[in-house]
Amino acid sequence: ETVNKFVSFDMPFMHIPLFDYLSYFSEQNVTNPMFIFHVSRCGSTLISSLIDQISDTIVVKEFPFDFKISSYFYGALKNFLHQFAKIQRSLILKMTPTHNLYIEYILQKFPKAKMLFLYRNGLDVIASCLKEPLAITQSIELLNQTAEGLSWNKQDYYTGNWLFSMNIFKKYLEINDSDNIISLAYEDFIEQPLLSLQKIFNFFEIDKTVSIDELQCVLKIDAKKQSSFSFSSKREILDQAMLKEYSRRFPHGIDFSMRLPKSIV
Repeated sequence: ETVNKFVSFDMPFMHIPLFDYLSYFSEQNVTNPMFIFHVSRCGSTLISSLIDQISDTIVVKEFPFDFKISSYFYGALKNFLHQFAKIQRSLILKMTPTHNLYIEYILQKFPKAKMLFLYRNGLDVIASCLKEPLAITQSIELLNQTAEGLSWNKQDYYTGNWLFSMNIFKKYLEINDSDNIISLAYEDFIEQPLLSLQKIFNFFEIDKTVSIDELQCVLKIDAKKQSSFSFSSKREILDQAMLKEYSRRFPHGIDFSMRLPKSIV
């Protein structure tokens, strides 16, 4: 919200790459930063808010790295990080799906970084995205113009994003032999929210035992704010016409229900 307010003002902007933020972590002697990576519409906002509100850990939610922000805001952020380094509180960066591209770079710079990969059944993700579509028309047009023979629609765009992220997650879960990278499926989380959240706390070394009362309290607060947070297990359903279109476009099939290794539960 703060970033959006700055964006709405007529003031000088600057492009701050993610790499600059990571370099600043190095300057502050942060050797094992913690990250949440995710596909779209998989409960990442809910999980981040639960961590933020139940524990003393601060979760920076989808800060727009690689985004043109006010130079004044960037200065304020650097000051915040400098002050933050003086207090004994944990910080987790919740990335955007776009930043899944940077996982290799982050691991090269911070081999001990902790990473939680959140995901969900692909068809549910796509159906949910189509219900609340983002302003992606220009992105799709650019892709179609850049790649010869490509003629994507919104379905293809969301499918491509989901599949790309899942393949990246799978790759690093398989090649990384440490316990610093783990995964969690949305379906497992809604089935066992208390256990899943406690496992997440343990993974990020958050010294806190979670109670069901705390979970319910956070959900009630968010309900008053008209948030969409819930532990609903209701499936998002693509209509039959879309499913037929998928069969035509992807004759070899896509495993939308694929499960990733190294699950936290």
